[in-house]
Amino acid sequence: MIPGIDLSSHNSVPAAPWASVRSGFAFVRVTMGATGRDTAAAEHLARGVQAGCPALGAYHYLRADSPGEAQARGFLARVGELEQVTGPLACAVDVEDLPAPHPPWDLADYRRALLAFLDFVGRAGRVCAVYIAPWMAERLALPPELTACPLWLAHWVSVPKPPK
Repeated sequence: MIPGIDLSSHNSVPAAPWASVRSGFAFVRVTMGATGRDTAAAEHLARGVQAGCPALGAYHYLRADSPGEAQARGFLARVGELEQVTGPLACAVDVEDLPAPHPPWDLADYRRALLAFLDFVGRAGRVCAVYIAPWMAERLALPPELTACPLWLAHWVSVPKPPK
């Protein structure tokens, strides 16, 4: 298992734990939904480059309230902008429950958005990891075609148990 962190505007830029990823990786949230952009992304990524992070990436927070292809298009455009400064970035999509005011959300719609997102990113020639908690992977019943995607298991307090 390779240790890594994820950062977003929810994390203080100056307090980001870059020392903890000297032999791991860091992904920074750059977009969410069809039009959202993380306001701290550029600064987090610049600090990651400055800290010499060995593997730096960008992730998208997937939402079920807009088509997956539209989300992927916005994500890839933002990644392209940021790569002008950072150099190549690995890509990932964050798969988790939607916050209020959106619940209850339809699992089938969310799964369709995820597959459309991954298909569009793949057709653009990019590999995209799926960032997901094991319980969420089981709840979504991820389809077999996702086995080609790298899996980034989320965990916060203990060693993660891989999904079935």
